[in-house]
Amino acid sequence: MTKNKSKLTRSLIIVSMAATLWGGVASAPAFAATGPWAGATDAATSGPLIDQQCVEAIEKAAVQLSDDVCVYKETLETSAPEVVSVASLQSARGSMSTADFNSLVAAAAAGTVQTKTFTRTYDNVVVAWRQTGRFYYDGTRAWVTASYRGYQGYQTCKVDRTIGYAISIKKCDESGSTSTRNLRAIFTSNLIADKVPIGWDTEWHTYVNSTGKVWW
Repeated sequence: MTKNKSKLTRSLIIVSMAATLWGGVASAPAFAATGPWAGATDAATSGPLIDQQCVEAIEKAAVQLSDDVCVYKETLETSAPEVVSVASLQSARGSMSTADFNSLVAAAAAGTVQTKTFTRTYDNVVVAWRQTGRFYYDGTRAWVTASYRGYQGYQTCKVDRTIGYAISIKKCDESGSTSTRNLRAIFTSNLIADKVPIGWDTEWHTYVNSTGKVWW
């Protein structure tokens, strides 16, 4: 084991212990889906957390680098549900059949078509990025970037801050079933330490479903 690896491992163990006492989940991979999140209608911050992909890349390179680059806090903010009103549906009339439009009007009148926005952020001493989006749901279906019932949501991935190395967006896409959508974001980090290039991908999956839940 190299001196750098031992130092990094010891520091991350200390961070893990601190996070356990603080109440966070220190070593959970950023891409792990853990089920509907209890704080999904408000906002909450978890941390300190450990970016395992970052740890593995630095240990493999065996360079002297501050441990702080692999420790981050994560925040998920989700808006309150907004009911799609009948009055707002007129713009969809021309793109739908009469039967589909009437079905949408009935659903809106019953309050079953709703929408939420979310913002999920990664923040540490040297970088910050975010994943944001709007989705719609009606109790049986959730949709984001695809248009359905005259409405279309979105997903965006953005780098807010970098100090000392470059961050690029490798993926910002969507998959899943009609009832649960998987919003993926992959951020690629590249830096040079002791003349050694180091790079890794941090992959996130944020999930939304037909009942309006948001989790990772």
